[in-house]
Amino acid sequence: MEVQVGVETHGPPTKARLDVMRSAAARFTDDTASIQVTHEPLPDRHCLLAYFTMQTTAQYKVVDKIATGFMTQN
Repeated sequence: MEVQVGVETHGPPTKARLDVMRSAAARFTDDTASIQVTHEPLPDRHCLLAYFTMQTTAQYKVVDKIATGFMTQN
């Protein structure tokens, strides 16, 4: 399953923030080579995006766990 997680921030991304996104994705992925972290500047904020794959499972079973895993890391 392909997963995309976005976190909005007011400040531009730092290396530390990007590393935290990679670390959080690594906790859930089934293939660390699938992890990509990008930055999308928006007019009044910034969005950090993590893309990764994980084993296929029902979305309702993992969405809360993923959200919590990324929010406690940032």
